[in-house]
Amino acid sequence: MSRSGVCWLFAAVLAVLALASGCRPKEVTVADPSGGKVTIGTEKQGGQIKMTISGEKGKAEIAADEAGKTSEIKVTNDKGQTTTTTVTSDVTEADVGIKFYPGATVKSGVKASASGAEAGGGATVELTTSDPMGDVVAFYKKAYPKAAQTMEQGDSTVIMISTDEKVQTVMIAPDEESGGVKIMLSSHGLTP
Repeated sequence: MSRSGVCWLFAAVLAVLALASGCRPKEVTVADPSGGKVTIGTEKQGGQIKMTISGEKGKAEIAADEAGKTSEIKVTNDKGQTTTTTVTSDVTEADVGIKFYPGATVKSGVKASASGAEAGGGATVELTTSDPMGDVVAFYKKAYPKAAQTMEQGDSTVIMISTDEKVQTVMIAPDEESGGVKIMLSSHGLTP
């Protein structure tokens, strides 16, 4: 990592530690070895934690709710072009574009979307069920008979569903934690 990169990282770590410790400086400015300056501002406001990092090459604004369910990252380069990325843990069947196995429990998930110069997005969700593995595999094979590829390796099955706009994956495997079946659904591409 370059010396400049280390300074950026060090400044960001200081700001995050200060925020986490309850000490809330409005701004911290660090001199960049190339002669520029990097400014990091933090604030806690209305259930959100916000951080802004700015320098000569642009600005990044990061906002997250205190519950950790949603984050937004907005990056503006020195030409004024902005890309906004939103990440949330509230994932639905519509977000992934793949049917949830009937009766399965959502264990975790993440969805991200970007607008601006780097438009795109995707979603991933982990489901669990106590139903037999064979029933789960049969459900997804029936639901997506034109899947691009189905791979079986040991106890796991992966089903790839591809279109011109996105790649979707269904991974089915034993869930050692629950003793049931784990189902990972993911969709990535131009449209989430």
